Amino acid sequence: PGIYSARFLGEDTPYSFKNQYILDQLANVKEKDRSARFVCVIALASPNGEVITRSGVIEGYIADKISGVNGFGYDPIFYLPEYQCTTAELPP
Repeated sequence: PGIYSARFLGEDTPYSFKNQYILDQLANVKEKDRSARFVCVIALASPNGEVITRSGVIEGYIADKISGVNGFGYDPIFYLPEYQCTTAELPP
């Protein structure tokens, strides 16, 4: 869904539906072709004009099923190979 992930399939559509829709669309796609990433960027502008930006990226795959209860949004389908679980399965 990219930068419009909150509005993907409608702002009022529950993420449980959005996640299942994505899984349905990728049902016959191999893992190597299901790559995904979360990107977060923040910027701070101080009154003196100084601007600081930071960003972070985490690489993973779209899982083949919904799994986990922690986190929010797309966490139940975002699989992290190095942890062998979705971000929703990571401890808080």
